[in-house]
Amino acid sequence: MKTVNIDRVDMNAIRPALLLQWAECYCQIWKEAPWNEDFWRPEGVIDDFKNEMRKSDAAAFLAVSDGIVVGFTHGYSVDKAELRSIAGNNLLDGLFGKTDKVFYVDELGVSLESRGKRISVCLTAALLSVVWSS
Repeated sequence: MKTVNIDRVDMNAIRPALLLQWAECYCQIWKEAPWNEDFWRPEGVIDDFKNEMRKSDAAAFLAVSDGIVVGFTHGYSVDKAELRSIAGNNLLDGLFGKTDKVFYVDELGVSLESRGKRISVCLTAALLSVVWSS
């Protein structure tokens, strides 16, 4: 298996080519079943990434193999109202307990050819390590 590096994204320093690869990977993954979302375009996805990474406690990680993005994850803190908006209901209100915010894992994706190699596990662990350290 080729080496896969899990790297934290710094939106202020990310190379434009890597940002574009991230967006293209995202578009390709969501085109697949069961989502079949063929409306995503890299330019719009990049705008979404930039907006989401401005949110409270936002963090993102990329899985890169031989200079190519093969996976990603990102998330941020949300309050009860934001989570209700995302979920479309209040069924997750119980997650809050005594806290005002919870960490929401917004996206996790691995390219088709890179699946089955525990990349999603490594991405999730990296993202959660940021949450646990704060």
